[in-house]
Amino acid sequence: MARVAKSLGMSARTMQRRLGELGTTYQEVLDDVRRRSARRLLASTDLGMGEIAFLLGFEEVNSFMRAFHGWEGTTPAKWRAKAGVRRDQPQKKRRSLEARRAPGPKAVRRSH
Repeated sequence: MARVAKSLGMSARTMQRRLGELGTTYQEVLDDVRRRSARRLLASTDLGMGEIAFLLGFEEVNSFMRAFHGWEGTTPAKWRAKAGVRRDQPQKKRRSLEARRAPGPKAVRRSH
């Protein structure tokens, strides 16, 4: 957390306070980013669970598996299968299939 706060030009305590003012915590933000990134990696790549766990900053694959199950209520492998992603398909084809099947993140419109 200290490294993130420093990159934002503030102390860890200031970052904690500002996140608190927004009604969230560093851990909640981290979990949300990891959850969304895991879904994206599972849906659009053929990376293995160990590779995904590493990219998301988990020290152990089991930690990633438990976290994912807590977020989605299923294992990463079952989620990937349900999303229609097969590890033996070429990556480009899978990406186009994913674009047609899975809902992407909702676009946020801002009024100017």
